[in-house]
Amino acid sequence: MSVKNLFLFVVLLNFYQEVFLQDIFVSNLDDKCLRCLCVASSNCDINFPCTDGFCGPYLLSKPYYDDATKGRDMDPTKKAFEKCALDYTCAKKIVKYYVARFAKDCNKDGVTDCTDYAMINFNGGYGCELDLFRSAYGRQYAERYYNCSI
Repeated sequence: MSVKNLFLFVVLLNFYQEVFLQDIFVSNLDDKCLRCLCVASSNCDINFPCTDGFCGPYLLSKPYYDDATKGRDMDPTKKAFEKCALDYTCAKKIVKYYVARFAKDCNKDGVTDCTDYAMINFNGGYGCELDLFRSAYGRQYAERYYNCSI
């Protein structure tokens, strides 16, 4: 295969992944960041059951799922939410959608990065500026996040 054909193949493959698999790109949201968000949420326990309205390794809630999937072709039912939240790959996609929808500089340091996404993931998109250390669970979440991201 020539270099030109290989390049064309790679371009078409990327186009296919973005258009047909509906993957999205969010600046500074890479696999390491997503992994740290998972660690911060549940120590990335892929077997975490639905408990008190929170499900799976990212501890997703139905309102979080609804906000993330708004305007997307995804099943809005509680059963679909739970199935997705309990599946690591699907849950990671929901986190990406949510962060893409609410991405902003929550800690006002001039950069929108994984720390902002951690604040969005924990506090919700509408209150991401709130300090993670304001509650015991927030401190635990922040500690796991910062230990992971070092």
